[in-house]
Amino acid sequence: MLLAGVARLYDKRIEKCMEPDKLSANEEVTGTSLTTASKNDTTDLLNHLESLLNGNKVIDEQRAKFLRRSWDSLKQDNKADDSALARLEKGFEVLRERIHRQVEERNDRYAEIEQDLVKLKAALTADDLKSSQELEQQIISKLNRIHGLSSQRRQKIIGELEAFQPKIKKLSSWRHWGTVQAREKIIKEIQNIHNSETDLEKVATRIKQAREQWKQWDNTGEGGNKKLYLKFDQACTAAYEPCKALFETQRKQREESSRSRLDICEFLENEYETTDWRNPNWKNIQKNVREQVSRWRKLGPAEYKDRKPLHQRFERIVEKFEGPLDRERKRNLYQRQELIAEINKLADLEDARKAIAELQPLKKKWLVTVSGRRKQEQTVWKQFTSACDAVYEKSRQSRKEFDQQLNLQLEVKQKICSEIEAKVQEKYPEATVLTAQINQWNDRWSQSGRAPKANAKQIEKRFRDAINKANKLRGQLERADQSKSDQVLFDCAALCSDIERQVFEQCILDLDAINQSWQQLGPIEQNLQSAMQARMDQAVTAATDSSLRRKLEDILSHNFDLVNGYLLQLEINAGVDSPATYTKQRMALQIGRLSNAMGKASEQELLNNRELINRIHTTGALPPDSQLEVDKRFKQCYTALSNDNH
Repeated sequence: MLLAGVARLYDKRIEKCMEPDKLSANEEVTGTSLTTASKNDTTDLLNHLESLLNGNKVIDEQRAKFLRRSWDSLKQDNKADDSALARLEKGFEVLRERIHRQVEERNDRYAEIEQDLVKLKAALTADDLKSSQELEQQIISKLNRIHGLSSQRRQKIIGELEAFQPKIKKLSSWRHWGTVQAREKIIKEIQNIHNSETDLEKVATRIKQAREQWKQWDNTGEGGNKKLYLKFDQACTAAYEPCKALFETQRKQREESSRSRLDICEFLENEYETTDWRNPNWKNIQKNVREQVSRWRKLGPAEYKDRKPLHQRFERIVEKFEGPLDRERKRNLYQRQELIAEINKLADLEDARKAIAELQPLKKKWLVTVSGRRKQEQTVWKQFTSACDAVYEKSRQSRKEFDQQLNLQLEVKQKICSEIEAKVQEKYPEATVLTAQINQWNDRWSQSGRAPKANAKQIEKRFRDAINKANKLRGQLERADQSKSDQVLFDCAALCSDIERQVFEQCILDLDAINQSWQQLGPIEQNLQSAMQARMDQAVTAATDSSLRRKLEDILSHNFDLVNGYLLQLEINAGVDSPATYTKQRMALQIGRLSNAMGKASEQELLNNRELINRIHTTGALPPDSQLEVDKRFKQCYTALSNDNH
């Protein structure tokens, strides 16, 4: 019978398994050693109860029923002490809950099986064999996992499954017949494959696909008979035989390609090691690399295991060559461009004979050591020949044409002057933009050639006046930029001074506010940014580190002496009076400056104004009572220096 392994019969329905009046006093329960004679033994009953609860996950409901009857008997005879009574009451309460959950779970699983039976019936109605077989196996599996199911329910499920068997067998026979037809068709295709396909690689691919399709049919449970498989296997083996020679040839070709690629790598590595890079023959080096790269690209595929290692090795050695080759290529290109620029300048010479005489040695300097891309080389060569042709053409022109050229150059110069005069009236965002423009104007002017003699002085004066105005405007912009940068430095120093003051007064720092204020400050030079950041970090750390705060307090006087020295130098440079207290120190500085001007050694380090300004603000914390005086003195110096610059 199909479901004989599934059927396990039970005599009692699960709903009645806990009724105590259905078992006789002499009844035995499988797996239980408790007998009627031991029912009055409270300890024995308690041990059996705990054994039942601590046993397998599924509770033996018949055994539970027998223990319950024993417990009812003990209670009636009042032979259980209070402690045992409490433990038994608690144990049977747990047993009751577990059996209740077990019954609910069994009912849920049974309901699932009933739903699967409905799905199975629908699948059979739709002639869906695959879904029907899956549902059938699913129902059998679930039925085997239900413990304690009544025989009536189990027989109901088994009966419905048996009722579906004729339809399942019928659908299975249909599919089996279709699969046999497909197997015979694919055998015929493989037997005649060489008549329709000459590409042996495609033949091998189709044979592989056919074997996979055959295996797939076998895995679905529709296995063909052994005789049919032997016929299929013989057809595949015979059809694949011609492919072996092809694949063997390809294997040998891959091996040869691997050896050739290895030879290329070894050749290039040896060339790199033996080349005298202090005096290299660039043409031979480039020729060898290009030949080997071309040879590499023409080779067929290498062995699979060698492809990645050889490719990586080839890429590494070519890259090692490409580094010095690229540097020499750029250097040589720049050299040739400079040569073209020199030749182009010859076209501006007024004396054509002198231009021709200077052209000949320049042409001999043309040398290509490492060539670039074809298009780039063609462009540079065209520029070179055009420059030379321009010089030759210049020598063939008449005086009239020469004068016309001078007039054209004059127009270029006038255009440059007009552009400068117009641009100076515009507003520039920063000095660097104007500086780049001035450099461009100067370059264009130097390349514009000569003007007619009658106009040369006038146009030169006009250009100088315009450039002077542009330089003056650039100076103003540079001072404005420097003023903005100085203000950021002053703001950074002020914030650091305020933090240091709070540290010395042992105030609690508002780190969020400090960080926010610091982030809002503008950018300054990197070295100043690092110094100010270090000063702020030191102050913030000292707020919570008493030893660091004491160390910071110990160097206040030293910092003041340094800053005071810088201030005295700045006051001397700005022509500002120093406080009377420092008259002697100022005098010593002035003597030191005089000695330095006379070439004598001086103990005092003499700095320019910019270095003095930076050091005054980056030196570090000062005594709180001196900070205001230092700020006041610096402000006077800075104002005086700014007025002088203007």
